[in-house]
Amino acid sequence: MAADQRSNLELIPAGEEGKSEFRFFSGRTLQYDHFNAHLGSPNWIGKKILDFGGNVGGFLMGAPPTIKQEDYWCVDLHSPALERGRKALPSAHFVCYNRYHNLYNSAGIVDLPVPDLGQTFDFILAFSVFTHTSVQEMREILGQLSGMLKSGGTMAFTFGDPNYDPVKDPRYDMTGADEEVTWGSNLKHRLLREKPNYPGIEVEKFIARARSAKWCLLAGDSFFVDPDDVSPAEAEPGVCYHQFHTVSFVKDLLPGAEIFAPLSPLRQHCCVLK
Repeated sequence: MAADQRSNLELIPAGEEGKSEFRFFSGRTLQYDHFNAHLGSPNWIGKKILDFGGNVGGFLMGAPPTIKQEDYWCVDLHSPALERGRKALPSAHFVCYNRYHNLYNSAGIVDLPVPDLGQTFDFILAFSVFTHTSVQEMREILGQLSGMLKSGGTMAFTFGDPNYDPVKDPRYDMTGADEEVTWGSNLKHRLLREKPNYPGIEVEKFIARARSAKWCLLAGDSFFVDPDDVSPAEAEPGVCYHQFHTVSFVKDLLPGAEIFAPLSPLRQHCCVLK
């Protein structure tokens, strides 16, 4: 692991975590391990990498030093996170995508296209991005990103299946999971986590509504199932926004894609397009 890169990410100052500019910083650096495993340990050396929704650059911070900063692009909605990434990884490329999101960028522009980076990529990665967009947005953004992929390149993204329950998956390494793993399916887990903030969430009722749905969405204490596709622009500003897609839906949406089961301690599947 690249301790020399990861150590450049300074800790958020004590007492600052509640401030809006720090609220959406991600300290995760497991993205490299996650994608490397699902992609079969490809040769990353000298390859151009786009980390879409990469926050402070956690993929690169957790990657081996053979992946050079100069070959890494991070695009995100959250300007303070990008600025932190620039300070930690000064030779990498951090680009603001000023698209509106009710939670992460309420001052942004609705339906803004992905910025032209003047570059095509060997790898385009999106970790826990389409868990916070509408289905229509996911379709549009994937289409735009696919046009930025080199011939023979690979695109991979994660998504949350509402019905997936790690406890029922014999492949899941329970030794690396936290105590919340026993809470049930991805949907139930999320509902239980958000209910203290949104008492109007009706856990069992929402689960029953989603039982045969292709996708579902929790926006604050409002719950939607397909065919209702509510974009962040239609959600109340500042409330949580969590989108779930079934494995069967993603397979139908992207024929030929490979879908990989979650790796502990994560709960998200990985979709790989080559």
